[in-house]
Amino acid sequence: MRGVDYLIIIPSRWETPSFFLLSPFTPFSLRETEKGKVLLFLSGVGKANIIKKLPHVLDRFSPCRVILSGFCGARREKFPPGTLVLGKAVIYGSEKLEIEKDYLKEIAETCKNFPFPRVKEEIECLDKLELLKEKETPPFVDMESFWVMKICRERAIPTAIVKAVSDNITSRSRLLLPFYLPKLIWKVGRSRKQVIKSISLFLEKYFYS
Repeated sequence: MRGVDYLIIIPSRWETPSFFLLSPFTPFSLRETEKGKVLLFLSGVGKANIIKKLPHVLDRFSPCRVILSGFCGARREKFPPGTLVLGKAVIYGSEKLEIEKDYLKEIAETCKNFPFPRVKEEIECLDKLELLKEKETPPFVDMESFWVMKICRERAIPTAIVKAVSDNITSRSRLLLPFYLPKLIWKVGRSRKQVIKSISLFLEKYFYS
C-alpha cells in the first residue's frame, strides 16, 4: 500500500485511542475517513525506535501529512490528565523546530468547543525520563516529538504534534526518581481512560468534521 493521506504515529499500544482497531500481529491499522486514508503506526517508545523505523515507514507509505499523538507529561500541576496539548514547537537540547503555522492553525480550529482543557505550547523531547531538570519550561515533555519532526521535515512532510497529558511531573517527583516511577505508572494507569478519550475525540472531530 502506498500513498496514504495521513500517518498517525502512536508510541505504544498502551496509548492507542479507540479511533483505531488494532491487531496483535501488526503495528499498523488503516481507516477510511472523510479526509481520506488514515494509517496508524505503532512506532515504539523513544528516540531509537523513531530513528530506526520511521524513515522506512515514510518511504513505504508516502503519507501526505503526519500527526504524532499519544501521551506526554506536564511539569505543572495546573494541567490535569486529559489536557490536549497542541505542540507549537519541539525542543531537544539547544535545537528547536517550529510546527508549520498553517497546519497548527487547522488543528487548533478542530479543537474549538473541545470538552477537555487544551493548550498550544512547546514540548521538550528527552532521551530518558531521568533527564528531567528542575525547571518549569517548556511545560510538557515526551520522548519522540523532536525526532518525528526532524525526520519528516527532511522529507518536507507537514507534521503536527497532538498529545494528551497523562501525568503531572512535579518538582518533588523529579527529585525522587527513580523511586517515583512505580507511583507514576500507577497514576497513569488510573487516568488512562480519560487521556485516551481526549485523543480519540480529537481524531473523530478532525477526520469527520
